[in-house]
Amino acid sequence: MRYAITSDVHSNLQAWMAVLTDCQAEGVDCIICLGDVIGYGPNPNEVLDSMAATGTISIMGNHDAAVVDYLEPGVFNEFAAKTLEVNERLLTPQNRERIANFPMRYEESDFACAHGDFVQPEKFRYVFNASEAHQNWRHTTAPLLFVGHTHRPGIYVIGHSQSTYQVPPQDFVLEQGKRYIINPGSVGFPRDKDLRASYVIYDDAKHSIRFRRIPFNIEEFRSAVIAAGLPQEEYWFLALRDNPESFPERLALSREITEANLKAKARIDLGKRRKRRRRYFPLFLKFRGVVINLPETLALVLIIIAAAVVIPRIWPRHQEQHPLQKLQDDFHLNDAQPAAEAAAPAAQDGNLLEAWLKEIRINGALSRYAQVPHPSLQKVKWQDDALVVFNGLADVQIEIRSARIPVTPAVMPKLQMSLLAADIQCEPKDLGITLTQFDAEGRIVTADENQSIMKRKDGAALQKTCALQPQTASLQLSIRINRLGNTPLKNIKLIPKT
Repeated sequence: MRYAITSDVHSNLQAWMAVLTDCQAEGVDCIICLGDVIGYGPNPNEVLDSMAATGTISIMGNHDAAVVDYLEPGVFNEFAAKTLEVNERLLTPQNRERIANFPMRYEESDFACAHGDFVQPEKFRYVFNASEAHQNWRHTTAPLLFVGHTHRPGIYVIGHSQSTYQVPPQDFVLEQGKRYIINPGSVGFPRDKDLRASYVIYDDAKHSIRFRRIPFNIEEFRSAVIAAGLPQEEYWFLALRDNPESFPERLALSREITEANLKAKARIDLGKRRKRRRRYFPLFLKFRGVVINLPETLALVLIIIAAAVVIPRIWPRHQEQHPLQKLQDDFHLNDAQPAAEAAAPAAQDGNLLEAWLKEIRINGALSRYAQVPHPSLQKVKWQDDALVVFNGLADVQIEIRSARIPVTPAVMPKLQMSLLAADIQCEPKDLGITLTQFDAEGRIVTADENQSIMKRKDGAALQKTCALQPQTASLQLSIRINRLGNTPLKNIKLIPKT
């Protein structure tokens, strides 16, 4: 599975959409945001709506926490605080609720995510060096950790030496026995002199990490900033675009968060939220004091419905099976028995197909019922006592193949073949029926293509007697259908004639 690990989008719609386009081109299966969806930029609602539409999993960042009353605004620098006021004013109630349901951490079986660090995620501490990274290992057992917050891509590694070291951002494959902290950088507000959006693709099948830098429309972002009444001169990358020498020596960061900066509500709620994991969607319902997780409840209902549909198909009750659905293994025919001494196996109504059946193929696919690739044909399946072709329009071929015939033509020289396409609209020209005889090596002995299909009141029918050839060892009955509408095939029989 391919994960896109993003972070610090900061209401930059232009950068976010550029990353989404790249994710689609790279075949990403799941997008995760490490927090700070809002702040700084002018389009919080558009970014949040897009995340909801794409199923993006997001955790809580410090800017997100501030707009839902979990964090005091005093921890932010003046510019960040001003943009948060604008973002908070623009947010819809629905998006405010989405942010309030962001968890502090997110974990999969082989990796974990936080916005700042894993020591105290609710305090949003930075991981800027190997010493700060080293403190995280004992707070989680995951071999791979993803953090954001610094707006700068980075890699921290610990191996058998138990010493943490930092390496430059680069594509690599995870090594056995090592643990990693990966910072994907920032999508919407990068701080490393590179004007492009930054994110990471993690492939859990290949155990690989790839850093991605994606250009976005900076001038369109500038126009949105001005339209929102935000001071464009405070956006360093806009200034850097105008003057490459204008990169500030030190960017203003958030102040350290202490217990005093956490609101009372946050100290209670965030402690509980740290224990919540794998929350995919922020949709909850309170009913008489009980909190119901709607996505998990819906998933459980869908699993029950799917099980109710699939299990009867996998383990059908014997009395509901059509005889032709039983395969050769159910009869344990002894091919080593002398053919001249063998009698035709007993079968209901004398139909030898019920006793000799080896397999049924629909358009070449071996199945009791099969999905057929032509878009105008939904499927072919058993229904009651008939094999029904649903909405058939393409040239559909159903092949009913026998096992090795346990008798010789000397014992049973002829077979009477019969079939009914039980639809009053069905015409003889819509059907093609062929009985092919094979020798013991699988070579065709003879193929009898029947032209004697008759029109009846209840559909189109075939009844014909065929002679078995001396070298015949197995049979195949092929039925081709080319018509609109459902076609129930009934009374598919091969009856011995002496």
